[in-house]
Amino acid sequence: MSDHELEEALTTELLGHPLRSYEIAVTTESLALAWARKENAPEGAVVIADQELAPRQRKGPPWVPFPSQGLYFSLVLRPGLPPEGEGLIWLLASLAVAEGIEGITGLSTRLKWPDDVLVGGRKIAGVKVETQLGPNQIESSIVTVRANLSVAAVDLPAEISDGATSLLIEGAEDYSREEVLDAVLVAFERCYSLDVAELLARYKDRCETLGRAVRAMFLPRGEVSGPAIDINEFGSLVIEAPEGPAAVPIGVLKKLLSGEDLTPERLPL
Repeated sequence: MSDHELEEALTTELLGHPLRSYEIAVTTESLALAWARKENAPEGAVVIADQELAPRQRKGPPWVPFPSQGLYFSLVLRPGLPPEGEGLIWLLASLAVAEGIEGITGLSTRLKWPDDVLVGGRKIAGVKVETQLGPNQIESSIVTVRANLSVAAVDLPAEISDGATSLLIEGAEDYSREEVLDAVLVAFERCYSLDVAELLARYKDRCETLGRAVRAMFLPRGEVSGPAIDINEFGSLVIEAPEGPAAVPIGVLKKLLSGEDLTPERLPL
């Protein structure tokens, strides 16, 4: 399918127009970032690839690539938010992916703050946001979405087999990459019009992290532990620490541990 045909198949008004597709990319986000910086790509521009050679998640961990078995795309946004609004873009992206996948497949999706979309407690998709700042505002945000579509359980590497899943594994294999792309972008367009209060309410309604004991580890160092009690108006996770509530911005988060990950034998050294 050509770029024009793929773009014409989308049912969105803004997002996905214009669109560039590639068989292979180092990452879709690097291409979208270059498009935004060097060619002034408009809001809604999308880069999609069949295969990424070096995909990485938030703060650098690699995303295990499955050529032609997943959905890999990056979206250019120009939200005009103040710099502290970056966290809301992460929430918006995660919510849109969750609602889009659930809407087209009927699978029940949940969210793990700040960047994971879950089905049955396992990760089916992840988001990443790269923000470029202008004078007193966000100049552009590159939102990258990676989702497992036709990945079989036998193909999952041992190190992620317990925590990852796909549409195929969950019994919803009859959806093409193009159909899921459209569903996610339609949901994204819908969520993009929400005010902050409604965005937070809908995100928190799906968030598995709230109400759990967590341990947030910071960059370059430091941590805070306690029950996750809220997500504030900047997208930060609020933890009830012994010394009082602590808001954890996404930008300083190195790792978030919760549930069974907090057992002594699974804690990082």
